[in-house]
Amino acid sequence: MFEELAESIEQSLESVQVRPSWTKGRVFVALSGGADSCALLHSAYMSLKDRCELIALHADHQLHRQSADWQAHCQALCNSLGVPLIAETLSVSTRGNLEAEARRARYEFFSRHLQKGDLLLLAHHQQDQLESILLRLFQGRGVMPMRAQGALGEGHFVRPFLRRDKHQLIDYLVSKDIQWIEDPSNRDLDFDRNFLRQRVTGEILTRWPKALAAVQRASESAVAQQQLLQHLVGSLGDTVPWSEMPQTLELAQAWLRLYLNVRGHHHVTDAALAEFLRQQANAGKAQLALGSNQLYAWRGTLYFERALPSMPTSSDRLAVCVPSAIDWGHYEVAFVECAANATNAIAYNGELVLTCRDRLREAEGLNLTSLKKRFQQANVPPWRRGTYPLCIDTEGLVAIPDIWQRGASKLLPSSATDPSSQARHCTVSCRRAGVSIAVA
Repeated sequence: MFEELAESIEQSLESVQVRPSWTKGRVFVALSGGADSCALLHSAYMSLKDRCELIALHADHQLHRQSADWQAHCQALCNSLGVPLIAETLSVSTRGNLEAEARRARYEFFSRHLQKGDLLLLAHHQQDQLESILLRLFQGRGVMPMRAQGALGEGHFVRPFLRRDKHQLIDYLVSKDIQWIEDPSNRDLDFDRNFLRQRVTGEILTRWPKALAAVQRASESAVAQQQLLQHLVGSLGDTVPWSEMPQTLELAQAWLRLYLNVRGHHHVTDAALAEFLRQQANAGKAQLALGSNQLYAWRGTLYFERALPSMPTSSDRLAVCVPSAIDWGHYEVAFVECAANATNAIAYNGELVLTCRDRLREAEGLNLTSLKKRFQQANVPPWRRGTYPLCIDTEGLVAIPDIWQRGASKLLPSSATDPSSQARHCTVSCRRAGVSIAVA
């Protein structure tokens, strides 16, 4: 029976190793001193001691007067195994939901210590899973279970024991003569999870002894369906025709939530999504702030706009060397020298400069009204127009990549007679968000 714990750990590591973003690094174990985490540390040590650098992490939330004794217990267990222990005293806000605040502080502590390639083992088991599903159901957050694995900080986490009964962990500790800490606060029924554990789940399991396995099957099915939906939605780009979205409010809201989840935005409220959809329905446009990112609806298209990278220079214009490739905010603009009769060649005099509308100088004398019309005709969203790349020379606007370019015949006559100002020629290509754009 105890081999099953080792198998669970092995399977968790294997499942993470197939992920392309994970590389082998250190293995951390979240160690509270309770039975679950003590069983996890000892079984992980027995399984991984000859293959991995194993480190324990202990968070002292300072919420109980005996917490220093719990840290001492963790240190003693780690010393007996020869496993390093990193312990920190955390500051937990007592405002609002104390359970949620403690969890937030604990996971921030874990994240600080995880570097690229590191893995954190968490000791949640079947009973924890049942409690979490019930809590989320009662809080109106759906029935999605705890994830078996995921990203955390620069590393990843796994929960090897999600298919294991807590009694297996207790039996393991007893067989190895390993002591653990019983947190007195676990009996405090003011905490929702404790109330479920003490008053609800026990009654459920008495009435339906196979409920843990049944909930496990149901939760795995729900996760598989969620992953399938995320895969389908995640294959879409950052620009999606509005017609590809469901047209009913409820389905559109669910679709948007999945769309944002795969882009790392898991906590957008239903009210915010509903307001976004209401704005789009009433005005044909909408905007939703997502921290440094933005979500827009405009002219029948949904846009997920990632945070704009810094411009390559602090000045308002950048001299172009031909040939060259220039990172310009969301765009990469490439210039290649060419013959005058080459396809899509542009002609320019003097210095060729890359700039944008928001950095134009008054002396450059560009017609902003004409520029606005060209952007409108090209269907460039308003929020992109200010930083869209513009090419100018001594005589004015040369090209708006993918939108417009000045013909060679438009150069002043002196360009043809004065050798010092003889026109040169190049092509321009523009790339945005990994998509090549042909330049007219």
